[in-house]
Amino acid sequence: DGTFAGKGITGGVCYCCKTAIAAGSGNSLYLAWRHVYPNNMRDIAFTVSRDGGKTFAPPVRVSEDKWQLEGCPDDGPSMAVDPQGVVHIIWPSVVTENGGPVKALFHAMTRDGKAFTPRTRIPTQGMANHPQLAIDAKGTLAVTWDESGSGTRTLAHAVGFMAGAQ
Repeated sequence: DGTFAGKGITGGVCYCCKTAIAAGSGNSLYLAWRHVYPNNMRDIAFTVSRDGGKTFAPPVRVSEDKWQLEGCPDDGPSMAVDPQGVVHIIWPSVVTENGGPVKALFHAMTRDGKAFTPRTRIPTQGMANHPQLAIDAKGTLAVTWDESGSGTRTLAHAVGFMAGAQ
């Protein structure tokens, strides 16, 4: 039997996007979510606890994507920690291509929990949704998501290796 004690960490969380949690060494916990910034900017935020969740650092913005939306994207981040302790985050955001909006996937990483690498786009064939991330013992990243386009919805997958972080 376990007991749970809950407490609030921050306000401004997008009300229907999923949140993400990952555990690291030394009693570290990492949290990520889609945050509602001023003017309804829906960017990914992150915080870290180094004491097993007793206290958390002030939230930081992972990337300033400037996805402005008067509603919920219903699509949050996924996160994992590699063998070197680097935290990797994958998330969807909207970009403009060929004169129109495209929902794309992005990756960023942090070593210190304060600064993130610039976002890197993960190649997709259509509109990318609901990403999930896993990292193996060798540091290989595996990402899966559902993709819509051409009237169909498919499951897509990408594998990559990311060396180094800030």
